Amino acid sequence: MKLLTYLITLAPFVLISTCSPLNRQSFKKLKLQRQGHSLQKRDGTKLQQTGYYHGSGNNQKKRPIHNKRIDIQTFLNIGYYSQIFIGEPAQAFNVVLDTGSSDFWIVSSDCSTKEYCDAHHQFQRNNSQTYQNHDPLQFLQIRYGTGSINARVGYDTLQIANMTLKNQYIADAIELSSEFKDLPIDGILGMGFSKLSKTDSHKRTLIESMAGQNLIEKAVFGIYTQPAGGDIDFGGTDPNRYTGPIQYAPVISDRYWLTKMTSSSFGSYKTKSRSIILDTGTTLIIVTPDDAKHIHSKIEGAVVNSDGSYSIPCHLKGHLPALNINVNNFTLSVSSDDYILVPSQDDENLCLSGISGHNINKPNHWILGDVFLKGYYTVFDTDKMRLGFAKSVTDPTLSIEQYDL
Repeated sequence: MKLLTYLITLAPFVLISTCSPLNRQSFKKLKLQRQGHSLQKRDGTKLQQTGYYHGSGNNQKKRPIHNKRIDIQTFLNIGYYSQIFIGEPAQAFNVVLDTGSSDFWIVSSDCSTKEYCDAHHQFQRNNSQTYQNHDPLQFLQIRYGTGSINARVGYDTLQIANMTLKNQYIADAIELSSEFKDLPIDGILGMGFSKLSKTDSHKRTLIESMAGQNLIEKAVFGIYTQPAGGDIDFGGTDPNRYTGPIQYAPVISDRYWLTKMTSSSFGSYKTKSRSIILDTGTTLIIVTPDDAKHIHSKIEGAVVNSDGSYSIPCHLKGHLPALNINVNNFTLSVSSDDYILVPSQDDENLCLSGISGHNINKPNHWILGDVFLKGYYTVFDTDKMRLGFAKSVTDPTLSIEQYDL
């Protein structure tokens, strides 16, 4: 299940206990780069918005490294991507690290939908000395909420955050749907659980492979995102990226990073229990259509858009109630500074709401995407099957001042 959400804007990454401090010498941080075509000023003060539909030989035992870090790059505040390398010699690709899916695919040099593939880096499997075929009759077919791919399945070496993982499932997509044509990504690297995988529901996940190959000590990763970028910490957490203790909630699914919300509130509107999925591949906070209707009914001047999203008067940014999400006896709050996004191209007085209502074929489920994740350093702990949340520290070097209203 993946809801490919629509955002009219920029792409950019908890139970009570505090994790051990991060050894900052033990991971590699990759330099953030901003795509020149993605951020364009209009009249010197506005960002032009673009829609993004997304809901992606040495046998010697190595000494485990406590933590690894990889920077997340951004394209139009709609999603985040990182650079990884495949094969030998290495081929570079920009991929979304997606906690809402479990398969890994990149665009193939044999892609038949040339009009959608030619703008992307393409994997040339015949040029990789370490590539191995899987079952030639097996194809990976994924249909997202918006968009689809058809890919061949094989194995190859994956380099990520200065780590090299052997024999990883890699699917090269020979067909892409039109939704991927103009996105600055070459594929999607799933970070969800194995049972969600359409390649092999018994395979190790990426983080389990890192631990299993002695590259990290713990099958844990922490995600930090800001408007212009962020990073992922593999094997532990970075206390410099959050404030206060990390508060934890149990994961209650073997497919999704899912936990239980006991209740929520927005002003006088309150909900009862909901299931919430933490999904880095979704832009907005997705709630039920009924919840979205009631929340926006409390906002004077809010309007519903044709795609089910909402717009809010921009001048209300910073002046509306927080969306409060109660989980495991603690509260996660999303302020209007975070859920009121950028101005619409059609009406600069209206801004896209970061809270949207959609049916996701699961009753009483919410998806917490990037709008939520920008406010909370989020820990995905496979070892203990739990999610951790701590308030993110603002990094002024990763802000986008043009977004200030």
